[in-house]
Amino acid sequence: MSSCVGTRRSAASSDSERHANTQPATIGNLITPPVDEGHCKIAAVLVLVHHGEAVSDELDTQRPLSPRGLAAAERLATAVQARGVVPACVWHSGKMRARQTAEAFWRICNTQAAFAAIRGLQPTDTAEMLRTLMADEARVICVVGHFPHLPRALSLLTTGIDDAGAVFPPHGLVALERDDVLRWREVWRLGEDGV
Repeated sequence: MSSCVGTRRSAASSDSERHANTQPATIGNLITPPVDEGHCKIAAVLVLVHHGEAVSDELDTQRPLSPRGLAAAERLATAVQARGVVPACVWHSGKMRARQTAEAFWRICNTQAAFAAIRGLQPTDTAEMLRTLMADEARVICVVGHFPHLPRALSLLTTGIDDAGAVFPPHGLVALERDDVLRWREVWRLGEDGV
């Protein structure tokens, strides 16, 4: 599978079939331009995910997902998978609650996706760090992080203003698409319940 294409292909697809994609790829309700053989001329898709509900630090200082948070993360990942989103990468902050949420997205949406803890996704990291990470991306990326970072990143990517007061669904997600002039726009969002 080309690292640029965000749709599922059968294991039997040949390299020539993979590189012969000249039709737009449909990713949920996202339509991306065709891949230009080997050059990744495809609009990037970014799915920003707030980690699921975690237990309190009094119960566990590592703050893993609560049973409710784990169920919600799986429900949200299933809703994303049902929209046809197939991430090439699933990135998380490295904190247990974000990693567990990211694991649900990786397991349900694409077990072939790269899975990694990435710098720049901590609660107090600057939104500019994520914008820089995504500057040259041409793949479908799922990022699992925290507040206040995610609302700030959403605001910076869509308006150019770093605003922690941007509306972001708690324990939900926002899907963005970047056009060919590097502007990000929100295409859909889901709450914790997957709707």
